Amino acid sequence: MSLATTSPPTSQTPTRTTVVVSEAERRSEAIQRFLAEETATQRLVGDRAVVDRIIHQLTREGWSEAAIGRVLDARLSCIFELLAAGAACSRIAIENGVVVVEGTQAEWYRRRLARFNHVLRPHNKSVAAFYQEKLSQAE
Repeated sequence: MSLATTSPPTSQTPTRTTVVVSEAERRSEAIQRFLAEETATQRLVGDRAVVDRIIHQLTREGWSEAAIGRVLDARLSCIFELLAAGAACSRIAIENGVVVVEGTQAEWYRRRLARFNHVLRPHNKSVAAFYQEKLSQAE
């Protein structure tokens, strides 16, 4: 009867514990990716529903297809400018119904947001402020 000696595990030979942990990590990462994709899909569906409501409302009011297209393009432009300003500026907030940006590039983004950042009567906030609130709620 011989006693076989086994060498202790090295960094190159995975132990059962290492394999189980790495498998659990892979599963956890897969679940996280799935949940992120599911959340993104839900946001897209929600965004599509909003766009459909806008189109339906404007069509009922007699707007032409070209005019509706311009409204939707302006909506996307406003959201894009807000996201860019939020990424580049140190502070973005709503004060007195308009979006206020602060930081080294604030003047650039103030000019970019200007066409969306004035309050139209009878409303109490600008289009930019409206979408900034929506973006803040989505986070």
